[in-house]
Formats: sequence, C-alpha cells, structure tokens
Amino acid sequence: MTTSFFKKKEIQPDEAALKQALGKSYTLWQEAFEHTQKVCSPDKVTGEWKFYSKKAGWSYTIKCKKRTLFYLIPMDGFIRNTFVLGKKAVAAAQTSDLPEEIIERILSSTAYMEGRSCYLELRTAKDLNLLKQLLAIKMAH
Repeated sequence: MTTSFFKKKEIQPDEAALKQALGKSYTLWQEAFEHTQKVCSPDKVTGEWKFYSKKAGWSYTIKCKKRTLFYLIPMDGFIRNTFVLGKKAVAAAQTSDLPEEIIERILSSTAYMEGRSCYLELRTAKDLNLLKQLLAIKMAH
C-alpha cells in the first residue's frame, strides 16, 4: 500500500500544502483535473479528499457525476494515480496502444468485483498522457 504525503487524518490537505508537497508536479495535478473536465463536462466533474486509513493517508477522488474515474494520491514530489478498470475496460486496454508494461500491470493486478487496478506515477507530461489514455478507455466502458 502506498502512503500519501499527507498522513494525518485531522489535517485535510489544502492548495498551499498540495503545491508544496508536489513541487513541479503540481501542474500535472491541475492538468489531470482540467482534462477530466474536458472529456466529461466541467459542471459534472468533482474532486473530493478522502482519508481511508493511517496506512494510506489522504487521497483525492475524481468523479464524473457519481462515477469514480480515478484517484490522485499526493506523494513527495510526484503523484500516484490509480484507476479501477472493469472487464470491458481491461479488454479495451489489452488492444490499445498503451505500453506493454502498463497492460501487464493491469492484467497482473488482482481482479475484484469493481475491476482491476492500475497505477501510474505522474512525474512528466508523458505520464500525464498515459492517464489521458486510461481515462479515455474508462469513459468508453
């Protein structure tokens, strides 16, 4: 389990703390949210901070209407992004042009009722493009 940069339940992260924790990666956080607004609809996309446990810390859930699209977990200088993909999305990912490493990561993850998880480390614009590809697959299925 990955522990967020923000570990204290009583202190929900704010914008200033997020900028400080992420550094240069803060722009990737903003771009991920803005891109999601473009593909879903600005008035339907919401983000919410959640604290699941001391082990996990704070994470940010991004939804379109009530559907959870992905999670952003602030780390020290980068973002850990997690998608949960259903069976149809997993099948679509297998035939997509995602890097083989990402497809293998999806296929090797445990299959739960909700689907299989896939994580990315967002450090560069190239990583953000992978998020966009996975989001397109998730939105289509």
